[in-house]
Amino acid sequence: AKNRMAIIASLYEGASQKRSGIIEMDYGSTAGLQNMLPVPDGKQYTYPQAGEVAVSCESIYESDGAPIRDYEKVRAFCMFSAYGKTAFGGTAGDADGRYATKAWSFSNPVSNISSSNLVDEHGAHHSHELNFETMPGNAESQVQVDNHDRGNYVTGHTSLHGLKFGTHNELPVAPIQSVSSLQNANLCSSGYLPKFDYPVANSFAHPLMPANAARDGDMLDHPYLLNHHLFDRFYCSTVGDYTGAMFGPTGRSTKTVFEDFLNGDEALLDHRLTAWKSPGKSVPQILNEVVGTSSNDTGYRKVAAYQMLLGEWNVNSVSKDAWKAVLGGLHDTDFPVYDALTNAISAKSDVRNPLSRYRLPNGGVAAGSSGIAERHNRWSGYRELDEDELDDLAEKIVQEVRARGPFLSLSEFVNRRLSGSTEETLSGALQAAIDKTDINDVLNSDGREITSTDVSGYGYKNVDAGIGHSSQGAPGSVTQGHIMNALGNAATVRSNTFTVRAYGESVDTGGRVLARAWCEAVVQRVPDYLDRADANETKSAALGSNVNKNFGRRIHVLAFRWLGNGGV
Repeated sequence: AKNRMAIIASLYEGASQKRSGIIEMDYGSTAGLQNMLPVPDGKQYTYPQAGEVAVSCESIYESDGAPIRDYEKVRAFCMFSAYGKTAFGGTAGDADGRYATKAWSFSNPVSNISSSNLVDEHGAHHSHELNFETMPGNAESQVQVDNHDRGNYVTGHTSLHGLKFGTHNELPVAPIQSVSSLQNANLCSSGYLPKFDYPVANSFAHPLMPANAARDGDMLDHPYLLNHHLFDRFYCSTVGDYTGAMFGPTGRSTKTVFEDFLNGDEALLDHRLTAWKSPGKSVPQILNEVVGTSSNDTGYRKVAAYQMLLGEWNVNSVSKDAWKAVLGGLHDTDFPVYDALTNAISAKSDVRNPLSRYRLPNGGVAAGSSGIAERHNRWSGYRELDEDELDDLAEKIVQEVRARGPFLSLSEFVNRRLSGSTEETLSGALQAAIDKTDINDVLNSDGREITSTDVSGYGYKNVDAGIGHSSQGAPGSVTQGHIMNALGNAATVRSNTFTVRAYGESVDTGGRVLARAWCEAVVQRVPDYLDRADANETKSAALGSNVNKNFGRRIHVLAFRWLGNGGV
């Protein structure tokens, strides 16, 4: 279309061409394109430049039906680029990117269609930037690639700042283990503004939206709304097909996985989930009800009736030692890692307190060293926290819980506030705690500090959200989503097991106490309703029994004891 560029990404499967994505950029007019493109040294981007001989269309024409690989008249005379944002964008010159942005929080280049209205919207708002350069000499001198045709991206486009590998999203290699794992699912990915990376479990305020809003006109705060609808309503049972590279050559079907779990023969991927079998129901009955045939699509509604969680973690805790113990729960464990440089999976042993966005990271531990392998790990690997870092993080989390809690729901805990101090509106409690430590300083050399001056012309409604370090959200940084991944299904704001103490006394007619007694009971709520006339998976609004409407789930007494004088 006139005054609109569409860049179509294609894949070849045998002899067939498959469209995989479109980047559309509307620049309004030729004058608008000139205004948008950089003008170093006053040069206007026209072709041919002074002293150049124009290339005729006839000399380079190829049929529309010919695959690019079969072109024979190719001749490079200029380079037009549409590329994703980088961590060094906006530094001196435009070689590593034009805009100073948090490319791994607010750009998200991973969508099938990206549409940019560059007439009304600033180029810094979008996932891809435009650049155009005339090309004296050879194309190879303009595009820096290695002998495997791999160019530089992620942190920059030049050999000085750029990297050839970075992991943006992960395709699951096993059933996901918690709602937080959906941060890799690229939910609400859209070609339109605002752009968010890893929206689930994270809660960064977007610079294009007011701090006090989850909706601004046609713009939506995707993380805030996703967290609101997902947390407290869903969990991950990890019941599914255990097949693929992680489970060996044979694997197990969903039915076998669930049967082994109910019989106590094999644990699920989330080892904290334990089996609950309602009285009167056999394992074959439960299997038929939940799994049934392979085409059963309602089992996910019923599986929670037969699972309980061992070791819930109440995020309202203000115990520093308890938070430290929970965060360090994976200490000295074997941790599987895929190395993209060697194309091999290995199990790292004796890993110290790992935190990762991915089930199978594509690199090793991210540290602050300057070697190429260390840099690669910061953008594809995982983090290890030492004892001092773990201690500092636990302390800062407790401070945030005291300041913002008590939290009445998990979504309230995960989400930022829409009112309150600037700090509370910028991010959720865990992210605010992380940002008060120096844990993410290991990424300082792989990006730049963005100031309010850098973004002064970007048209941001929330400038505070746009400033800070450009590596925000990188795989090797620690984000709120990393911590929620570690907490998994265990995170809660209330318990299902309670200790109840009672006191009674006997008095005479004059009010004189004749005897006193203290007792203690440990009680636990279970999936069964008090009246078993209603199935466990029945929603509250659909209950048929008045007993269940009034009293809800059964509560079992696990332990009882009389206490001594004074209740001790």
